Amino acid sequence: MSRSMTIRTPLFFLFIVGVVLNPVAVLAVPQYLTDFDTRYGTSGTRLNACNLCHPNFPSSTTPHNNYANDFQSHSHSFSAIETLDSDGDGWTNKSEIDARFFPGNASDEPAANVTVVTLSSNPTSGTNAPGLTVVYTLQVSNTGQAADVFDLTLNGNLWSTILSVSNVSLAASANTNLTVTVTVLSNAQDGASDTVVVTARSRGNNTIWTSATLTTRARRLGSGDSWGKRNSSTSRGKVLLFDAASSTVFFYDGTNVAQVQQKDAVNSPGNIDNVVFTLGSGSSPGQVVGAWRRGTDDGWVWVNDGSQPKKVTSTTLRFGLTTFNPEGVAIADGCVLMILQQSSGNTTLVKDVFQVNPADGVATNVASGINVTTGPTIATAGAGRVRTSNCKAAFFFDDGANPTKLVFYNGTTTSVIDSGVFADQPSLSQGRIVYVKTVSGISQVFLYDSTTASPAPVQLTTDTAGQNSSPQTDGRHVSWLHTDGTTRNIILNGGVLLTSDPSTRPGPPGQQEPAVQLQRGQLVWLDAAGALRYYDGSDISVVDIAPATSVNTPWLADGDIAYLTDIGPFVFTGVPPSDGVQPSPPIRVTATPGDGRVTVAWDQILGAASYNLYYAEQSGVTKDNYSTLTGGATIANATSPFTLTGLSNNKHYSLIVTAVEGSVEGPGSPEVPTIPGIWTSTSSPSNYSFFAVAADPTNSSLVAYAAGKENINWWK
Repeated sequence: MSRSMTIRTPLFFLFIVGVVLNPVAVLAVPQYLTDFDTRYGTSGTRLNACNLCHPNFPSSTTPHNNYANDFQSHSHSFSAIETLDSDGDGWTNKSEIDARFFPGNASDEPAANVTVVTLSSNPTSGTNAPGLTVVYTLQVSNTGQAADVFDLTLNGNLWSTILSVSNVSLAASANTNLTVTVTVLSNAQDGASDTVVVTARSRGNNTIWTSATLTTRARRLGSGDSWGKRNSSTSRGKVLLFDAASSTVFFYDGTNVAQVQQKDAVNSPGNIDNVVFTLGSGSSPGQVVGAWRRGTDDGWVWVNDGSQPKKVTSTTLRFGLTTFNPEGVAIADGCVLMILQQSSGNTTLVKDVFQVNPADGVATNVASGINVTTGPTIATAGAGRVRTSNCKAAFFFDDGANPTKLVFYNGTTTSVIDSGVFADQPSLSQGRIVYVKTVSGISQVFLYDSTTASPAPVQLTTDTAGQNSSPQTDGRHVSWLHTDGTTRNIILNGGVLLTSDPSTRPGPPGQQEPAVQLQRGQLVWLDAAGALRYYDGSDISVVDIAPATSVNTPWLADGDIAYLTDIGPFVFTGVPPSDGVQPSPPIRVTATPGDGRVTVAWDQILGAASYNLYYAEQSGVTKDNYSTLTGGATIANATSPFTLTGLSNNKHYSLIVTAVEGSVEGPGSPEVPTIPGIWTSTSSPSNYSFFAVAADPTNSSLVAYAAGKENINWWK
């Protein structure tokens, strides 16, 4: 107690004198010392004293030593003077502080064989759901001139926390990494936190130590979480989402949930909406880029590289304006395209398309070359949505003079590639655009392939009834929705039906765009019963959403499906897309049996010049082994539909199709089994529960027998 009082009395006295002599300067001294202790973990050590800067304290608070002078001349920045040797004793300020010696006293220096320890962690905080873990990686460094062993301890934590090692042995100037794993309390409330202090102490001299403070927070995902309804919120196994109540943006990296941006009245005002909100692939493996809108006027862009979100700015607005309203966004391959709405007055709004640099948020108008007719009769002109791939973009643009234009930005220049009455939004991937345009009252699907020598719009459908919508492409495949007014089906390029089973048909389009998603040879949609359907490249399945009871706003990317439910967001890990070898195989191959024949059809692959058909009387057929299988054969340059003849009835056949582009043949499609022959029902049984079905393939009468509860039925 006496020691405590002798320390406090001079500080109190100094405070009284300081108020009289120089209140501003002296009142700052305690705060500087507190900041010093916080940065270097020196609270309770010999450096936690006023003579850190005042060599004659307590006799006098002046003059300052050279460490204090350097601190003042570098705008009171401790980090700016860490590499300096303020007292000229041959040790940097940081080395002396870490060894618990005074950096402003040349006679107080570490011995030549002293060890100096530092402990760093980046980041120093993390967030995850209750019951899950946050893993921190810390580096322990011995910046001294002698080897030593450093003991590691944890203090202050309430949640389960595990150190990967209890001590490390380091040579001089060596370092090593360790991990600290914190498990969020299973019943922790949303926003609850726990702090642990990790200490590294020299075993040779226990007065030499340092510490790092880690703070872990609980983040409960729930029904209040949401994401974008126009653009995907998942990419590369990662998810961007926001809490609707607090408008806080969160990022799920596949393991942990971390806070990206809070609503702030000064720095980030306004609520998050689900119109301008997306996560897309970055320019390097594992990197993703996010973008969102706050309020009506502020756009933000963010990269998961440890940097902070950047506010979108632009000096290339139409009409020389300086303010804008973000209205749409698309991200892929490290490029951000954003629609910024500007007003030319009280009557006309123009929505131009801008490319935003994710590093600094600066937006450049790529649609400024499109003339816009302004006038009192025009309410809104410009683009409504934008799609991007490989840093190119496609969008419909209303220039104020009918008809609407389809615009393609090739990464350098912007050009109009079609015009007319369009429906839904275009889809762009690998330089190929698919879109729906009305022809003689019926919406038809068109393709514009910029990779060809002389690109021009090509009509893919020639329907005489019904309507087409939700066109999609992944650069190789094409899909769309076709409805005849009562039924709705997913159609693939070439007219091949994907949803041949009526139970798999998609439900009515909701608020989400697009209603059916196609990405890397896989598809996702909600069926008529509200179930989440997933085509993984070989078959259609239902995603089990339990314990949730309803699902909405699913997004597909890279084999993962992120979806919202009545109890919160979920991620379903599906099948990794096998699209490494190009050209891609057809998504769907159908085989319709006949008498000694099978008619085979498949969807068309963009860029493919021809197709090869392989078949055998055994399953497991591939383009490499077909000749070793019974009845194995191939048809080169086959065209869909293709009829195989000369087959044996009642025999099992397996078929695959490959696409050929130039001299490269791609992988095989999903295998399709088929049995040639003509089968028709000879009766119409009802009220039967069949236990078994048997057939004799050698029976010339082609009779199949089924055993039921009451009778025997048969088909021919």
